[in-house]
Amino acid sequence: MDLRNELRGGRQNLHDWYKYVSQGAKTIHKHNPDLLVVISGLNFDNDLSFLKKKTLDLNFTNKLVYEAHIYSFSGTQDRWDLQPLNWVCSTVIETLKDQAGFLINGDNPVPLFISEFGYDMTGVNHVDNKFLPCFVSYAASVDLDWSLWSFGGSYYYREGTVGAGE
Repeated sequence: MDLRNELRGGRQNLHDWYKYVSQGAKTIHKHNPDLLVVISGLNFDNDLSFLKKKTLDLNFTNKLVYEAHIYSFSGTQDRWDLQPLNWVCSTVIETLKDQAGFLINGDNPVPLFISEFGYDMTGVNHVDNKFLPCFVSYAASVDLDWSLWSFGGSYYYREGTVGAGE
C-alpha cells in the first residue's frame, strides 16, 4: 500500500516526512501486517537521498518498498539535445543513483520500485527516444522493479467532473 504519491511544494520538509511516513507505515502494518508499505520521497518522488543520513526507525522488517519516479523531463530536457548523449545518460543515471538508487546497495539494501516513468510511445518525442534506452538499460543492469503508466483515452474523471484540471 502506497502512503502518498509525489510529495511536493514549498511546505515539504524532512521533519514532517519522517514523522508522518513513520506514522502511516506503522498504521498500515498494525492493521494488515501482510501488506508491503510503499514509501515515496520528496520533490515529486524524485528524492530519497536524505535516507543516507537517517533511515526510518520502524519496528518491522521486510515490509518496506521505496519508490521513485524518473522521466525525460526530470531535470532539464534540452540537455538531451545540447550535450553528448552518453554524458547526459550517465548524468541522469548518476542522479537517479544518488537520489534513490543507492537504496539497493550497501550493507542494508532495501527494495526500490520505479513506480513511474513514461515516454511518448508514438516515437515523435526525440528526447523521450533518447531517455528510454538510457533508463531501461540501467534498470535491467541492476534488476530494478518498475511500472509504466498507460493512459487509455483522452480524459479522466475526478470528483464528478470529466476532464478536470489539476
